Amino acid sequence: MKFFKNFNASHYALAFSIMLASCAHGEADLLLSSDNYSATNNSENIEQAINDNEAYLKEHEAQLLDLRYASMTIAEYIKLDGNTYTLTISKDQAFKLGINNEVYDTIVGQIKATNDVISEAIKNGDEVDLIDVQERVESYRMPQTNVRNNSLLNASRSTSGGIIYSNKESSATFYVDSGIKKVILKCGTNWAPLVSYTCRVSCFGETKAYTCTGSIYCLRTITAPLSASGGKVTASINFTSTDPQGSFCIWTPSL
Repeated sequence: MKFFKNFNASHYALAFSIMLASCAHGEADLLLSSDNYSATNNSENIEQAINDNEAYLKEHEAQLLDLRYASMTIAEYIKLDGNTYTLTISKDQAFKLGINNEVYDTIVGQIKATNDVISEAIKNGDEVDLIDVQERVESYRMPQTNVRNNSLLNASRSTSGGIIYSNKESSATFYVDSGIKKVILKCGTNWAPLVSYTCRVSCFGETKAYTCTGSIYCLRTITAPLSASGGKVTASINFTSTDPQGSFCIWTPSL
């Protein structure tokens, strides 16, 4: 499916550069497939999942680049007003910028789904962290020159961490070694200009939910304290996202 009327080589180059680089501290913001993987502590399994994902990206590169370009174009028109996001560009205006009506409707639906998650999270008393997408777009006007692509591979080689890939609900469980006090969660989206991530972390009978919003322009980091460690103590991470193409969460236990 072709989404754009006018899409030249320079647009592809820009889309590809954002596909590789994140605005968050220079870390990799890699596109991930919508296949639903469960994270494990087996580094070989996790690295195989990454390799499978890279093959998926290669196969669907043109479509993903089109979606990315749409998000890059429309993101600056997503306004945060209090706890609600609104799109300030009409379908006709977006079409003049080269965005297909079907893609526009998809993005409108994405924004609505994200607002619904935010509303529910606030109602439930969850910890909520919202980004200003327009500010992120502006900060990316000057792209970084150093691209670090090793974040996911490094995570795959960690015996105590892992990666959750999901376009649905997904989870991971791990033993909390003595001295471990928290788990670091880094979440990213395939393509969406606006997306929500919800991580529910359970440990020693306590569960806390963290909801944040993100964008193709950055990774989001959540630091979740753990209530106990050592012995046979386990913790679990439950990860959901409003990205219909699938999102990812890199999780790493930390002192």
